[in-house]
Amino acid sequence: MAALECALCGRFTEKLTKEHLPQKGLYPKEIRKIIPNLHTLKACESCNNGSSEQDEIFKVFIGLVAQQDGNELLYSVSKTFDNNGKLKRSFIHNLLIEERNGLEVRLWNAREHTQIVLDSAEKCAKGLYFREFGEVLTKSKSISFVPTPFVYEKDKVEVENRLKDAKWFSVNGQTVNYTFLNMKNTDTLIIINFFSSAEFVFCIRDKEYSKKVHAGLISLSQ
Repeated sequence: MAALECALCGRFTEKLTKEHLPQKGLYPKEIRKIIPNLHTLKACESCNNGSSEQDEIFKVFIGLVAQQDGNELLYSVSKTFDNNGKLKRSFIHNLLIEERNGLEVRLWNAREHTQIVLDSAEKCAKGLYFREFGEVLTKSKSISFVPTPFVYEKDKVEVENRLKDAKWFSVNGQTVNYTFLNMKNTDTLIIINFFSSAEFVFCIRDKEYSKKVHAGLISLSQ
């Protein structure tokens, strides 16, 4: 049997599994009725072994950021809390309440779950990169999370200019939208927006970046 390549890690194996990215757990049944064909790719069992609890934590984070009246995702978060007392206690303990436009907004400062949230978003980034370019990202590139305020402080003008002409892509009924910005130093930024609310930015960089800079193949002043 021919070896098959995992779309996320590039590992060759005799068996691949269907991986939903963004994670299927983000979508309550009522939303899945509207979006029956969720985006999938082929991944090895190791990459597709994320726990249901990790998916729940990611869903809670996204659901609370995207909170709206009558929002099915927020309703699903409420049901998750009913079934997961530990997660509910974490939410209550780390609850932040802010006023926005005269409305009270509840936010979850997910400190103890930050890495799980970032790992889940990064996994989506790898999957979306494969969707657009047909290449396994980690074969020749590295990926790292970039806090949004830092992006707009460090490269504010360049990012804003590139966003003007950016081509946006979407999956799952436009609940997830994303774009790639090719920066002047050869980095690529992928910006992913979940449910028109939660935004993540990752920097994709050539693994040989430092060597190429030293060799003069990449100019940082262009």
